[in-house]
This record gives sequence, structure tokens and C-alpha cells, in this order.
Amino acid sequence: MAEIKTPPEPLILVVEDEELLRLHAADLLEEHGFRVVEARNAAAALKVLESRDDVRLLFTDIQMPGALDGMDLAREVHQAWARRPTRNYFGPKEAHGGGNSRPWSLRRQTLQSRGASGPGG
Repeated sequence: MAEIKTPPEPLILVVEDEELLRLHAADLLEEHGFRVVEARNAAAALKVLESRDDVRLLFTDIQMPGALDGMDLAREVHQAWARRPTRNYFGPKEAHGGGNSRPWSLRRQTLQSRGASGPGG
């Protein structure tokens, strides 16, 4: 009997300059069966994307230090790697009351993404 090979779980690139938020997002995604690679800014994310061809989803902060913010990163990824899905789940702090508050609908968004290309399907 031939062995049925299951495809590897989708690899998600999480880009967030605040380490605790990045770790939390990565942990949450891993809990839902995704593989995760992390980057602390857009420049680091571009290096990851240039060195790997298995990243299938981009989760990025919007406001980040450096020459590129999250929207710039999303545009760059779209132009250079048009076949890779790009999604931005983290918004600017000011839009969510300042401080470290973020729209943690990440769990719901993860499950929606999973329906399209998640583990096992």
C-alpha cells in the first residue's frame, strides 16, 4: 500500500517589532497548527523571504521602525512575490487606544485563514 504524504503545514512569517507581541502571535499560530518564522522589522522580513520559498502568509505590524513600515512591506511582497498571500492583522497603536493594545482578533483571523489554506486542507 502506498504511503499518503500530507503536505507540510503552511509557514507564516510574523513581523512585529515588539518582541512580546511577536512571541504571542507566533505562539498562537503554532497552537493552531501553523509553522512560524519571525522577523522584528521589514528589512529582516525581506531577508527571510529572499532566503525561503515556503512562506505562504505574512502577518505584519503596520507601524515599525526603519525605512519600511508594514504597509510598505506588504506592497514590496506583493510586487516581488505576487503569488504569496499577504495579510496585515496588526494595526497602528493609535487606532486601538494607544499603549500596547492591539486588535487581538488574531485567533478568529487565523481560523479564517486556516479554512483557505490551513493545516490538513
